[in-house]
Amino acid sequence: KCRMSQPCELTVSGQIPNPAYLGIPLTANGWSWVGYLPQTTLSVDAALANLNPSMGDIIKARSGFATWDGYKWVGSLTAMAPGNGYLYYNSNYSDAILYYPSTSLTLLAPAKRGASRNLTHQHSITTFSPIDPTIYQGNMTMTAVVKNGEQIVTDAEVGIFAGEECRAAAVEKDGYWFITIPGESNVELTIKVAVGGEVKTVKQSLVYVDDAMIGSPTEPYVIQLDETSDLLEIGEWSNLNVQKVIHDGILYIKRNSKIYNAQGQLIK
Repeated sequence: KCRMSQPCELTVSGQIPNPAYLGIPLTANGWSWVGYLPQTTLSVDAALANLNPSMGDIIKARSGFATWDGYKWVGSLTAMAPGNGYLYYNSNYSDAILYYPSTSLTLLAPAKRGASRNLTHQHSITTFSPIDPTIYQGNMTMTAVVKNGEQIVTDAEVGIFAGEECRAAAVEKDGYWFITIPGESNVELTIKVAVGGEVKTVKQSLVYVDDAMIGSPTEPYVIQLDETSDLLEIGEWSNLNVQKVIHDGILYIKRNSKIYNAQGQLIK
């Protein structure tokens, strides 16, 4: 990646490669930078069709991500495009190699449909105004559901804030809120939910950690509107007796010898 003091265009000249012959190594149990070699926009499923992903693998950009749920790629990132760079999390304990489809196949792929779906999803954010994600050099991802007690809430808009700054916002997609949160330092994040014409700050809080992955489709982070639920209160994650633990890229909380998951629920 490149840190710039102001926006500019980078011109690259050379011969266009056939992506099917250029493998990109993916580090075992970790993150790898992934360039995009095809010359057309492809859906995530089409672009990564030659890969054998594992449950929990993630492909992310600056403002969206997709995760492998065991059957397909799901998330806010629905298309990959020329000129963009990505990060891939390989949850397997073996290295892998990514080969994009051959040049001839990419010309036949459904290029624009995935991109338009993602654009429509982003336009449905109406309450919160998130910052430009390129302001910060890193990000973390969250796969969440919104509940009021045990009841699932589907018509909510979620905003992630650092102080008064809205870092990210999302609405429901395929039953989840896929949120990419930009940042670069360990600041406390609060969660606001817009539902039924009201904006509510929930009692849960997070701490920003580069490349942390909070929640998954099989175990989503629960944003709880019911204030009587037994979860860690806001501010407890920054308590001196609280330790933030990253294991296999997933954020856990350790307090007084007890381990909590990202939902604030006791697991050990």
